[in-house]
Amino acid sequence: MNRLRVRVLVSALGGIAAARPPDGARAIVDTTVAVVGGEPIWKSEIDDMIHAAKAQPSPEIVQKVLDELIDQHLMLQAADEAHLTASEPEVDAAIQDIEQQNHINDSQLDTALADSGLTRARFRHELARQIKLEKWMQLELASRIGVRASDNAEEFARQLDQQRRAWIENRKKSVHIERRQ
Repeated sequence: MNRLRVRVLVSALGGIAAARPPDGARAIVDTTVAVVGGEPIWKSEIDDMIHAAKAQPSPEIVQKVLDELIDQHLMLQAADEAHLTASEPEVDAAIQDIEQQNHINDSQLDTALADSGLTRARFRHELARQIKLEKWMQLELASRIGVRASDNAEEFARQLDQQRRAWIENRKKSVHIERRQ
């Protein structure tokens, strides 16, 4: 029995060695640019947002994107604390809405995603994050607003943004944020 374990282990290690990249191969290593409440923000997240916005990277743009990612991480952490999730049917419904609004089908959406450098899986993940953020904003912030969105959408949006900014500034006082740039 002991010999069998050794043979299996040697066989498994041989498979690992065979999977090793060739000498001289290069790999892109992602780096942590910030840590928010113990969760990293990766350089690739910044690069992806800049690419998706079709913007030219500059120190100002990178800083603005990092600030936005920090804000998102703070809100997503609060959504997790509130046990909010985005279900698969909710993500499916969001995709159907996007397709209807843009008068496209699944195949055309996949083409548009590929043109933007996104996979369907990554798109679904981002939609789930957005749905979770929307749920959290409705639960945490919208209840503090005196006007309803149906009465005055512009004023509702302004007050919601004001509440969001105030909440973020307050949250930053209680959550450890480390910038590593």
